[in-house]
Formats: sequence, structure tokens, C-alpha cells
Amino acid sequence: MNTAYEASHFANNLDDEIRRLNAQVALFWPHEGDLLTQAGLRNGMSVLDIGCGPGHLIGLIKERFPNCRISGLERDPLLVTAAEQYLASQQLAGCQIFQGAAESPPLPEGSFDFITMRLVLEHVSKPEVALAAVKALLKPDGLLAVISNDFDFHLRTWPQVNALQPLYQAYCTARRDDGGDPTIGRRVPQLLQATGYSLVFNRLEMAHNAELGDEPFLRAEGVGIPAQLVKSGYLAQAAFDELARDWKSMLDTPGHVISRQLWLAVGRNCAAASAQVEAPSARQVKAAVDLPLPDRAALLTLIRQVLDDDLLDADDTLSDAGIDSVSAIILQDAIKNLTSVEIPILTLLDNLGVDRLWQLVSAGSRVTGPAVQGTNGVADEGEL
Repeated sequence: MNTAYEASHFANNLDDEIRRLNAQVALFWPHEGDLLTQAGLRNGMSVLDIGCGPGHLIGLIKERFPNCRISGLERDPLLVTAAEQYLASQQLAGCQIFQGAAESPPLPEGSFDFITMRLVLEHVSKPEVALAAVKALLKPDGLLAVISNDFDFHLRTWPQVNALQPLYQAYCTARRDDGGDPTIGRRVPQLLQATGYSLVFNRLEMAHNAELGDEPFLRAEGVGIPAQLVKSGYLAQAAFDELARDWKSMLDTPGHVISRQLWLAVGRNCAAASAQVEAPSARQVKAAVDLPLPDRAALLTLIRQVLDDDLLDADDTLSDAGIDSVSAIILQDAIKNLTSVEIPILTLLDNLGVDRLWQLVSAGSRVTGPAVQGTNGVADEGEL
């Protein structure tokens, strides 16, 4: 699997990186454990943690669900060794580690009731391929929980630490150069559906220093990644120094806030994923109406199709049919394709009457602003 993550490459010191990975898991647990339980994780299940790192999540799941049989899959040999040592030190019965990648896991198909992928998919160059391969590992109706970052919604503070933005930009650039997608969190529900899962659970999970204090955030963030970004040329040394000072200033402020969120989406392995509902396109609407647009009756038919309102009458307004910005664009394109007349979006959204729209279309008008409405939503004579 092409991936942007290798522990030895990601930070300056492997032991520090392992501590950071463990702290990232601890930061969101037990709230994350509650969400996984809501999503369907149960005692006695056969569980797989893909991208298990040093194995800390395996230990936490085992503590909550002692009868689960838990396997870990990790591609980085250094982390495989660390995870094996962790399982041995904790004497976790019924747990084992495998080395391999999500795209081609060395595990039998149909083996697991519940699979977790935590902060993995953002490092994968072809997430659809990985999700499809993981789906084969699930039993029928088995569940995959994908927990992901989205760096447009990452760590937030009060007072605001402005120097975090150059850091995030540098990090995102580096990850994309390595083939990853650091904003994949928002896309995961659609990716699950596109690869044959039915979406059964979609939540944001939040960690906040009002509940946890500052120390868990400091352990989970660390300085290893910013230092590595400086060393690799993605982040200027001056920006790193400014970040350190701004961060300390924030911590010194009474009542300061640190929060972070992750995206959690759960898909079910079912024979047929839920159907997708697509909005009508201008091309679809155009095919249903004769060219050119001959009269207001044809225009009314077009509007009814776009706004999905068969009861709309010529005396009504587009607002009566619930026009919004998306349907206004579709209607604008359809009218332009049929008549070469372009009605501004704002005009279509400004309580425009069907009769008045016909007047604008038939006259070939090209207004530059919203119509001034007279009675019943129809522009009075001379108001344009």
C-alpha cells in the first residue's frame, strides 16, 4: 500500500513517536469507546485494528470488551515489533499482530465482525482500493469504523494561535506530496458508500481541555512532526519558533481553550448498499422539454421538473416551490440551454413569479440584479 506514514520518517525519534501515537489514542478514549459501542462494537466479537501502530487501541478495546478476539494489522515493521512487545507486556490473551497493508491484508476473508481504521486512510494514496480490500475481511453485516483527521477542522485554541496555520499548511503539503489526503475525514461517508458499504453511523468526536486538562493535548501533539517538517524544508525555522512562542502565550492565558476533533464514520458490509439520490441535472431537464421553449406552459413544465413540484401554478412564485441556490443554478442552466437567455441567480431567488419569469425569458432580457417585486411576487410595470 502506498502510504505517507512510516514512524521513522514521520518524526525524529521513534520512541517519542510511539509515545505520541499512544497519547493520540488516549486523548479521545473513553469517549471514542462509547461511540464505537453505539456503532455496534460488542463483547465477544472478532475485531481487527488496521494500522494498529504500537497496539494501544487494542489494549483499550480489550479492557472494555475482555471477550473480544482482537488482531492488529500494521505495515511498519518497527511498529509491528512495538505492538508485539506491548501485547506481551500487558499479557493480552486472544490478541495477535500481523504485518501487512490494508490493500492486500494477509488475512482470511470473512473473518471479522468489527474492523477499526484509526488515522490510517489519510495516509493512503488510493483509499477506495483499501476500503474494498478491507470489506472482504468482514463477515456479512460486519462493521468498519473509520476514524479520520480533517486538517481544516483540526486543533483549535483560544486565544487563537495564528502560527498554527503555517504548520498545518506545511503538514498538508508534505502529506499530499507523499500521496495522502489530510482532509479526508469529510469524504469518508461517501467513500464508504462508493465501495459498497451502507453508511450506518457518522459522528464527530471532540476532545476538550475543559474535560481533560492540557497535558493530554501536549502529549498527543508533541514537537516531533514540526521539527521533521523544518528539517525536510516544508516549514521555516522562524515559523516554528513563532509557533512555540504563540503556543506558550496561549497556555499562559487564564481560561485558555484547546480542542480537537476527529471524524468517525461506520459502514456495514451488506449485499446492496443504500441507493444514492441525485439531484436532477440541467442536462436531464433539457432532454425532457422540446426545443425551443414555445410558451409559458412549457416553461412551467420545466420549472416543475427542476423544483420537483407538480402542483406549481403559473400564478405562483419560485419561492412557493422552495427554490434554493442549487436548484436555481439548475434552472438557470436549463433556461439558458433552451433559449440562450441567462437569468441571474439572485433574480430567480428573489420571490420571482412564474409569469414574470416568462416575461423575462420571452423578451430575451438580461437583468443585472434582483427583480423589484410588486404585488403577488410579480414585478410591476416599469420596475425593472
